[in-house]
This record gives sequence, C-alpha cells and structure tokens, in this order.
Amino acid sequence: MDSIFANAKIDIYVFPDTTHIIDNYAKVLQYKAFRTLITYVNSKSNLPSNEIPSYSDLRKDDFLLALKHPSSYFLVSENNSSGITDDYVKWAQSLANYARAIDLYLAFEVSVDVYDHNNADQLLLSMAEKETQLS
Repeated sequence: MDSIFANAKIDIYVFPDTTHIIDNYAKVLQYKAFRTLITYVNSKSNLPSNEIPSYSDLRKDDFLLALKHPSSYFLVSENNSSGITDDYVKWAQSLANYARAIDLYLAFEVSVDVYDHNNADQLLLSMAEKETQLS
C-alpha cells in the first residue's frame, strides 16, 4: 500500500509525449482514486490506522481534476496533440487502469452519499461533469 500512496503523489502533466508516459499516467490516476477513496472512508469510520494517511481535500481535488480531463492525460486515442499514432488495441492496460479509476470514483461517490450526503455537491463531480467525463 505504501507504493500506491507514494505513486499517487506523482504529478501529471498535460499532453504526455510517449506511450510509456500515457500508460504510467493511467496507473497514477488509479492510485489517486484509490488514495482518495481509502483516506476518505478511513477518516469517516474512525478506524485506527498508522498506515493510511489522512484525507485531504487537496488530494481529492487533484484526483477529480485529472478525472475531468482524461483526453489530455490518459487516453491515447484522444491524445492527438502528442503526435502518437499507434494500434489502439495495444492500449488495453491504460484503458483498464482508467476504467478502474472510474470504478473507484463511483465507490467514493457512494461513500460520500453514506457519510456526508449533505455536502455531496461540494465533494463530487456534478451531474454534467459525470455525463461528460464518465460516459
């Protein structure tokens, strides 16, 4: 778990220029999603844990910002600015990591609904953002 939290801190830059970087960014997005979910649930459930860092709105915002702009970061078929053209079937790992990040976001959304329903509008993507980014 230490490596997931460490890798979740990796900065993501717009318009990666190699397939390796795009693949890595998809993993980082997944790590950011996991960190957001697990730290949020841990902060609300009051379970003692020395291994899980505390929940941070800044980290949550970092994840949601990345999730709002997938074509700039993670999906090679949408990343025309990089000049990368390739057989998109080879991008299964990036797409799988991105799909896992969306699943983790949806789990975060359910957690917010359970623990903090009154503040959901402040913590989650809006309906318009979900329709745009997750469809």
